[in-house]
Amino acid sequence: GMDEGDKRMLVSAVSDRDPGSVALFDTGTMSLRPLYQVASWIHSDQMAARMPFQFKASDGTELHGYLTLPTGASGHALPAVLLPPGGPIGPRDNWTYDADAQFLASRGYAVVQVNYRGSGGRGPEFQLSGYKHFGDRIQQDIHEGLQWAIDKGYVDRSRVCVYGGSFGGYSALMQPILYPGEYKCAVDYAGVSDWTIGFHKSDTARFKAGRTYFAEAIGDEAAAKAISPLYQLDKFNVPVLIAHGEDDPRVPYQNATRLRDALDKAGKPYEWLSKPKEGHGFYAVDNREDLYRHMEAFLAKYLGQ
Repeated sequence: GMDEGDKRMLVSAVSDRDPGSVALFDTGTMSLRPLYQVASWIHSDQMAARMPFQFKASDGTELHGYLTLPTGASGHALPAVLLPPGGPIGPRDNWTYDADAQFLASRGYAVVQVNYRGSGGRGPEFQLSGYKHFGDRIQQDIHEGLQWAIDKGYVDRSRVCVYGGSFGGYSALMQPILYPGEYKCAVDYAGVSDWTIGFHKSDTARFKAGRTYFAEAIGDEAAAKAISPLYQLDKFNVPVLIAHGEDDPRVPYQNATRLRDALDKAGKPYEWLSKPKEGHGFYAVDNREDLYRHMEAFLAKYLGQ
């Protein structure tokens, strides 16, 4: 931001290991006065570096991502967490501080993040290429990014879990379905298990623009059902941690409860964490900490850390 005369500006500086700081720049005196750190309790020298990478998908599309390795680790054959971003259309991972990636790296995991087709930063054509491909090509992009990290020797293919929030939670459910035997566990955080629920109950569906988006990006309800993990659980054979806010307007809580009920009926293993008065993600500090503690124990159980 800046004042009306363009004489004073707020300047922000961030990095992969620093959540950021804010300073006041005076154009008249050309002086910079530090104001505050975004999260002063984070010590950047203790954080893990994030390495950008790029690869070609199997159809020739150039894709990008980030690899976060634990500080002091060998960088070879590490247990790993695949961390797909939310979205899917628009959001992307960047070379900035990522609390999830840093948490996981601090526990000894390599973290693989892939900006699949549909993600932002590369223009409208790239974003539109993700339409009608939530359950196939986008998932393939994510998996091929993981395969890149395995082929380069960073990741032990026998010790991989997948974790994500929102669309990332959907991907955490779809990856084991599409690629059986390649994941040890999954963490579904505020994720979509049944797209048809959103067609009727999400805040996106309340507006004409949102309903148009569903129609253009997914299709009709038959198409939505076809790409929903809830109806493919016969192929889902890994333990899953389900975490969801009970007042989630974007991905309604029924996505979690119906998934839980279906897993109960099928006799398949899961762990459960729900929070009242939380929406699309956990924002209360105690709830966020509780999520991380559950994840820490869950991942350690199945990845042997």
